[in-house]
Amino acid sequence: MKKMQTISATKARNNFFTLLEESFLQNQPFIIKKSNIPLAYLIPVSKEDKTEESDRIKELLQITGQWFDLKDHKKVRKDVDQRLTKYESSS
Repeated sequence: MKKMQTISATKARNNFFTLLEESFLQNQPFIIKKSNIPLAYLIPVSKEDKTEESDRIKELLQITGQWFDLKDHKKVRKDVDQRLTKYESSS
């Protein structure tokens, strides 16, 4: 696992899908801080659990696509699906 990277809560909120993808595909953990106080961790799942978790991430993207009115949510979902498929086929 890579060294823990610290990010602000605002950056985490504004880049949530990118952080999920980076955490999952690049095994990158994050500490999320607000006003310089650590509030949460974003930790990638273990390699053994990634296949099962990839289905959960797809479900999450489908759910969040319903919650948020994002202009590019279909493009983001398609891109993540393609990357997950590529990752799963290389494992």
